Amino acid sequence: MGIEVTKRSVADWIALTQNREFCIPLTLHTTSGSMLPAIRMNVDTVVVVPCGAEDVRPGDIVLIRKPASPAGVLLHRLVRIRDSKLVTRGDNMPRSDGETDANSLLGRAVSITGPGKSVDCDSCLRRLQGKVIVHTYPLRRILSLTRRACRKLVRLMLPHRVVDKIEREWKKIRAHR
Repeated sequence: MGIEVTKRSVADWIALTQNREFCIPLTLHTTSGSMLPAIRMNVDTVVVVPCGAEDVRPGDIVLIRKPASPAGVLLHRLVRIRDSKLVTRGDNMPRSDGETDANSLLGRAVSITGPGKSVDCDSCLRRLQGKVIVHTYPLRRILSLTRRACRKLVRLMLPHRVVDKIEREWKKIRAHR
């Protein structure tokens, strides 16, 4: 069982687990969409366990100390480790967060759960999937913009009642997935 996250509880968790004498998991919900599609904002629950830089690999979702962020911590995917510096990036972000000292690493995600979703973050397949998600952001962004442009074009070319009918059908199809 973990601790429900607040700025104070994160500080308490850091104090308890800093010397890695205790391995208490931290349970949290994200407050931004920077990790979409892997972690849905205010929906999915992430369990983080304390660890050091030697315990993480690129593709892992890590919790790092970031005083500039609202909670004082940042939950993003590890892109690379170089000279005891960590480079992280949100799956839904165009750029990395810059280099962070390895001492800022607080822990790594071991599971993500939510309605209809249970993900074990420790598998090799999940790490590979994470790397693909991070490195294909530009392509995903282009596809999203193209899809929006096509929708606008269809709206201009077809009568409104036809467009509305098409959208209702798409919603039905999505609901059955």
